[in-house]
Amino acid sequence: MTIKRYEACVTRLENRGSHPPTKEYVDGLVESLRAAGVEACWHSAVDPLGRALFPSKVYPNCHPQASLGAFRYLVDALHAAGHPVLSWYPLNLCRGLLDAHPDWAMKFLPMPGVPPNEDFARHYCCFNSPYGELLPRFAAEVIQDVGFDGLWFDGSTFANHNTWPAFQPACACEFCRERFRRDTGLELPDRIDFSSRSFRVWANWRYDVLMGVWKTVADAVLAVRPDAVVGFNNYRRRSGSQNAWNTAIPLRRLGWDVMMSGELDGFPTQADFQMKMHRAYGCRRGVESWWPLCDHWHVWTPDVDGTTAVQAMVAAMAAGGTACTGIGADPRLVAEPLAAMQAAGARLLPFRDGEPLDYAAIWCSQQTQDFLQSDNPEGAFDQMHGANELCLQAHVPSAVVFDDDVASGGLARYPVLLAANAACVSRGQAEALRGYVADGGVLVACAGAGAFDEWGQPHARPVLDDLLGIVSRRPSHGNATLEFPSGGASGQATGGWLSYSRPFVIVEPMPDVEMLAQVADRTSGSWDGIETGGAPFPRYGGAWRRRVGKGWVVYLCVDLFGSHLAEPTVRAVRFFRQLVTALAPPSVAAEAPLCVTLNARRLSDGRIAVVLHNAPGTVYRYPAPARANYLHAPGEIAPLLNLTVCLHGRRCARAVDGFSGAPLKTNAAGTRIRVPRLDICAVVVLEGVAEDTAGRRRVQEGRPARRRSSHRTGRAVAASAGTAPVSP
Repeated sequence: MTIKRYEACVTRLENRGSHPPTKEYVDGLVESLRAAGVEACWHSAVDPLGRALFPSKVYPNCHPQASLGAFRYLVDALHAAGHPVLSWYPLNLCRGLLDAHPDWAMKFLPMPGVPPNEDFARHYCCFNSPYGELLPRFAAEVIQDVGFDGLWFDGSTFANHNTWPAFQPACACEFCRERFRRDTGLELPDRIDFSSRSFRVWANWRYDVLMGVWKTVADAVLAVRPDAVVGFNNYRRRSGSQNAWNTAIPLRRLGWDVMMSGELDGFPTQADFQMKMHRAYGCRRGVESWWPLCDHWHVWTPDVDGTTAVQAMVAAMAAGGTACTGIGADPRLVAEPLAAMQAAGARLLPFRDGEPLDYAAIWCSQQTQDFLQSDNPEGAFDQMHGANELCLQAHVPSAVVFDDDVASGGLARYPVLLAANAACVSRGQAEALRGYVADGGVLVACAGAGAFDEWGQPHARPVLDDLLGIVSRRPSHGNATLEFPSGGASGQATGGWLSYSRPFVIVEPMPDVEMLAQVADRTSGSWDGIETGGAPFPRYGGAWRRRVGKGWVVYLCVDLFGSHLAEPTVRAVRFFRQLVTALAPPSVAAEAPLCVTLNARRLSDGRIAVVLHNAPGTVYRYPAPARANYLHAPGEIAPLLNLTVCLHGRRCARAVDGFSGAPLKTNAAGTRIRVPRLDICAVVVLEGVAEDTAGRRRVQEGRPARRRSSHRTGRAVAASAGTAPVSP
């Protein structure tokens, strides 16, 4: 029997054990996987606290029934059935070692508002103790001696997972104090204090320590078996808790020969953003995210909505990854949803890999989340996810970039950069952004972008103001309503107004900006005092664009992206689409309802695959429970008819249905492809794609001339409403 590579498997099922597997268990597992159609499997060479379940030569105090033979039978039986098997491992737990060396335990910093969990804290091993030297050796032992095909590292943080609402950060033990002093010349802080330079240095130092552990473990495994899979559970994600700097998992490009994984945390369709964020790490073994196969967090029961399972798989696959899952039950009890996941994923697998067609890059700024939003990291995640939601609902491709991508000048491939409220920007990054725009890029920035440096300290003058066309900034008194002139494209897209229930920034623009909207500083009472005889709300410059070199900057005084996740409106989507596509037409887009997402990739044979996903979220009227920040079962999926995939600056010789191979109707120019029906997903494969120079020239010549805004001190009056949208 040929063993399928883990990376090529669609369904990947987690199993664990607190004792060595018995023959009866293994035989039942193999039969269960066969019945459910699952392709890959995890098990665990350790118990839930990291104690070895086989007689390890590296770790002491193994399980009293430790058995190498039991695991050899497990691995051989799964391999005989064609299943690759990874070992689950909690990266920062090792109870057997701590029994022998209690001084190797992590010491956690007190975290305001987070009750310590002393009972569980005693199980964590510090990476700067000798545990950091034994861990890679044990990982290699699991592969070389026990026979697993790889390792999936859970708990891959430098923190205590069993504290809420945030992971309590580590570590302040004597091993860490000594190394921090040696590495930085500073004393390790005793409390969380972002106003302290030594604490901010410590926060960044932890990133380097943890990434050093990840890399050393991966290298040790790959040294004994180059084809082994090493995956890490990335806890830096939007999850309803505060998982950011405290995890010690950075937002940075790695480029290693490993797999980046994560968890969907009860929001299956957020897989699109997670796959894109995981891909931004540049790891070469692919990306995936785990989620529990259950409804409304009833773990672990076998009553599962199969539609939810399929939506999780399709969302992940459409964005270039895979959804793995755990069930905590006999797989035969949930064979139907597992089989549905397998069927949906198998159809998409030929189109999962490939180079994405780049358009809008979402800047996910670690600096800003750490040093400006440390007390509300979920707010930063809302901005990131909100930017992706606008792209998905506008049907334009999106990707994720990190701080180091901006600093290195690695933005040229993206026509549009959504900087959102990237408030912490270094002078080097600001210079790279100037070059990006001057060379033809479109930079979209909001509110306080560039007001602070990379350490969260205020610039004497915001470092992006000269680029964005800002003379001065100050905070507002009320909330923002953007007001667009009637008759222009932005006014038509919005109906004239966009309102937000959050403060904004009052800015004085430079004379050469092209005003798109003014902003009303809305406090309370009736609109412009109409019911009270009061004075109208003051107006200021609210949104504009500015030509810089070959490119454009767009500035909005309000956080467009975080606001959209909290208060989404169709008008905001239409405005965003008109705003960015007028300046940089996407090479691939779609005419479709908001619930349809679009991802596009160039396949290895040169064809382009456009993946459409009917992802309406939930059709239930309220979250469950009604006031919870929780979304799960999407309910029924209604089919959609007669959608259109649109090409800009490109044309195709032929388009076919990726599933059936049937030809799709295309206009004479090869730029509009009709999709007759979309159930849950469809793939449009474009063949013979070539540059459409005539179409590109028509778009460029159709741009109106720039118009200047008139403005007064402290009060800007809108002029042009902007350009007409590029019709897809």
